[in-house]
Amino acid sequence: MVVLIAAGTGILVAELAGYVSARRVSRIRPAAALHEASAERRLIHPVRLMLGLCALGGGITLGILMVKVSFSVQLVLTFAIGTVLLFLTAIALLGPLLAVAAELLLRVPVLLLTGVGWPPDAR
Repeated sequence: MVVLIAAGTGILVAELAGYVSARRVSRIRPAAALHEASAERRLIHPVRLMLGLCALGGGITLGILMVKVSFSVQLVLTFAIGTVLLFLTAIALLGPLLAVAAELLLRVPVLLLTGVGWPPDAR
């Protein structure tokens, strides 16, 4: 019964999120959408950056604590869940920076193999 309630709630929230985002997109003019898509991307907000770094630091701290100190199995599982949630939160908050870092890391081999991809902002 609980699984059905959770699944129903998840579907309802997903449908509502899709409806809200589609409403916003349908109201914007095509020229404005093209202008917004071609605009320079901004850096992430400093609060988001700090929260992401704090979550990353907390995940690393809990991971080190689990390895260094011997706890009961139940306590280790509790720490493991907290560690995973902190790392997932850090990835979600620092996602734009991780995408930029991955793009820069993958650009070098592509440039060396094909010669395509430099200068970075050429279109």
